[in-house]
Amino acid sequence: MMFAYSLGLGQGTSNMAKARALLYGLKWCVIKGYDRIWGETDSLLLFKCINGEWRTPWRLDKLIHEAQEIVESHGFIISHCFREANKLVDKLASKSYSVDAIHDSTLSLIS
Repeated sequence: MMFAYSLGLGQGTSNMAKARALLYGLKWCVIKGYDRIWGETDSLLLFKCINGEWRTPWRLDKLIHEAQEIVESHGFIISHCFREANKLVDKLASKSYSVDAIHDSTLSLIS
């Protein structure tokens, strides 16, 4: 693991939170200049939508489209992992409910 974070994502569905968090991580990697990225998500929906296998729900369309552009233009890989293999991420995700802001220089990444 190269980077772990927890950030406040406000109101929304779990799919919206996962999409925002994934997009934030992708943008962070681009800003840091990383070129060999393999991201994992326990969301089958995100995985299938980003890889163009499923149609994106309209509420996630903007986030998924932006993530797809980053993945394609930078040659990043996004794979699916089962939730049971993602215990650390679940712990960080539960913390996001009590976080108000990101306390680093990448605050401007989330719109």
